Amino acid sequence: MSRNIRKTHIAAPGEPAPFGSVDELLHAARQMFSLRQQAAGARDALAGVESPEQRREARRALREERAWTRCFHRSFSLTGDAIDLCMRCRRHRLRKIEREILAAAVLISLSLVEERACSCGEIMRLVGVPGEGRLEAMRCLSESGRLFRAKLVALEDDDDLPGSRALVVDPSVLDAVLCASGSVPKGFAVRTEQELYGRLAELTVALRKKSDELGMIMRGFDRSSRFYKTCRKVDRAIQALDDTLELHPGWGLASLLGRETRFGSGEQIVLLSLLGKELGHLRADDELFLGSGLSRAASDSQAQVERSIALLGPAGKLVEGGFIRPCGGEDHLLGDDPRSIERTEFELSDRSLSALALDRRRVEARGDRAAVREAVIRMDQLVLSGRVRRALDLAAAHARHAAVLVRDWGLGEVIAYGRAVSLLFCGPPGVGKTACAEALACELGRPILVADYARIQNCYVGMTEKNIVRTFREAARAGAVLFWDEADAMFYDRDMAGHSWEVRDVNVLLQELERFEGICILATNRMRSLDPALRRRIALEVEFERPDRAMRRAIWQKLMPARMPVCEDVDLERLSAAELTGGEIKNVVLNAARLALARGAGGPVRMGDLVEALEMESRAPWRRAEAWQIGFRGPL
Repeated sequence: MSRNIRKTHIAAPGEPAPFGSVDELLHAARQMFSLRQQAAGARDALAGVESPEQRREARRALREERAWTRCFHRSFSLTGDAIDLCMRCRRHRLRKIEREILAAAVLISLSLVEERACSCGEIMRLVGVPGEGRLEAMRCLSESGRLFRAKLVALEDDDDLPGSRALVVDPSVLDAVLCASGSVPKGFAVRTEQELYGRLAELTVALRKKSDELGMIMRGFDRSSRFYKTCRKVDRAIQALDDTLELHPGWGLASLLGRETRFGSGEQIVLLSLLGKELGHLRADDELFLGSGLSRAASDSQAQVERSIALLGPAGKLVEGGFIRPCGGEDHLLGDDPRSIERTEFELSDRSLSALALDRRRVEARGDRAAVREAVIRMDQLVLSGRVRRALDLAAAHARHAAVLVRDWGLGEVIAYGRAVSLLFCGPPGVGKTACAEALACELGRPILVADYARIQNCYVGMTEKNIVRTFREAARAGAVLFWDEADAMFYDRDMAGHSWEVRDVNVLLQELERFEGICILATNRMRSLDPALRRRIALEVEFERPDRAMRRAIWQKLMPARMPVCEDVDLERLSAAELTGGEIKNVVLNAARLALARGAGGPVRMGDLVEALEMESRAPWRRAEAWQIGFRGPL
C-alpha cells in the first residue's frame, strides 16, 4: 500500500452498522488505511502551491478519510462481542488508535496487505497516523502500552531502534480471524471429566515448552517471540479449560480450581502441571515436575520466577494445604531455601487426587510406568512342587485378607510396620521364579511392576534413593505386585559396598520394604550376596529346586501346545530324562520348532529336531556338564 496520492475509488460509507463478519471488518480497515494514505498526500498538496482543482480533490480525500474513520470505529463499537477481535478490544478498553494498530498488525501478519515485515515502522506506515499523533501511536507500540500489557502483541529485539522492532500478534487473535465464524469456539468438546483429562495433554506439553523457553531466556538466549507464543498457547488452553469447567461445576477439577480454594494463576498452573504428571502426559522424571520447572511454567517473565518458587515452599498454600507434596516419602522435609525447592520433585497429594476423583490404581499406565503391566501368566500354566505351591497359597491368602489380619484381628495395633506380603524366591536360573511372581499377580487380579534398575540407578547424588522411593510408591498406587528380579543387584550386602552412596541406597531399600504394605517379591540365585538385614523383612522364603522327572514331563506337555504339528515318534517320557529346568525346556522346544520350520512352513516337529535342540542347549558355554544326563545319544 503506497503513500502516493492515487485516485482509487472507494465507495462512500453508509450508515454505521455492526460488522457482519471479521472479513468485513478487515476489508473496512484496509479501505480506511488506503484512504488515509491518500489523505496524507492530500495534506502535502494543501500545504504546497497547487491548482484549485487539486485543492478540491485533496479536501475531498480528507473528508472521505474522516468519514470512513468515523464509520469504521462506530461500526466497530456496534459489533460488540459478536466478533472475537471486537470482543478483545472492548474487554481491554482499547482506544481507537490501539484498535487500528491491532487491525494493521493482523493484516500484515496474514499477508493481506503489501507490507511484509510486521515491525513497528511498517505498522506506523500502514496506519498512516498524521504527524502530530505519531509519537502517541509509537507509545502504544511500547512495553508500557495497553496492547502489550493485554498480551495482544509482543515485541522483539530489545537492542533495535523502536521503529525497527518486530511485533508478534497473539496467535489466538490470528486463529480467531482464520476461523470461518470469526471467533474461537469456547471450551473443549467433551462429555465426561475423563475425556477432559485426555484433552489436557496438549496443555501439559505447552507448559513444559513454556518452562523450557523461559529457561533458555534466563540462560541468555533470546527466544522472546517463541516464549510469547507459547505463553499465549498456554493461556488459550487454560481459558478453554475454564470455559469447560464453567459448564460442569460439579466436576472434580472445577472443585479443586474453584472459588473455595482461591488459588492464583501460578498455583493453578502448578496443579495442572502435576495433574499432567499423574495422567502420564509426560514422564514422571521430566524436569517440568521439579521446583525449577514448575516455577518457570507458572511465570510469564524472569522477574516472576522467584515469586513462583515461593509458591512451592512449605509456607505456600499448595504445600501447607496438602494439595501437593514433594516426592520422596511422607517424612521428606521441604526447606525454605530456593535452591533446595528448585531441586525438589513434586507430585499431587492424595487430597488433590481425591478431589479430582482419581484413583491412583486406575490411572492409565504412563511412560514412566512402563514396567507396570498386566500379568498374563496363569498359575495353571506352571508346574510347581507342593512346597512352592503351598507358599504361594499362603501369600495369596495374606494379600486377599490383609484387612482381616490388620483391622479385624487387631494385628495392625501391635505390628506398626513390616506388614507387607514379602517373599524371597531363591534358586538356580530357569526354575520359574519370574513366572511364579507373575502368576501370583494374575491369581490376585493385580498388575505387576518389574523394578527397572536402568531407571532406578542414577549417577546424581540422591536421585537413586528418590527413584527407589518412587518405585515402591508407584507399586502401591497401581496396586501392583512389585517384583525385584536379580535382587542381589540392589539388595546386596552393605559390607561389600565400595562407596558410601551404595550403603545409603541399600538403607533406603530396606526402609521402604519395611514400610511397604503391598506385595513385594525378590528373586535371586545368589543368596549369599544379599544383605543379612533383609532376612527379617521377608515373610516367606521360597526355595525353587530343579524339577524332578515327573515335573519335567509335565513341563514338556505344557510347553508343546496341541496345535503344534508333532510326529508320532516324539517320546516325552524319554525327553524328560534330560535334567533340564523349565527355562531350558522352553529353549529346546523353541529351537526344535525353528528346525522344523527351516524344512518348511508345515513342519512337523520330529524327535530328531528335539534331540538336535537338546544338543544345542547342552553346548551352551554356560551349561554345566554334570547337569546333563540324558537317556540317549545321537539322532533316533
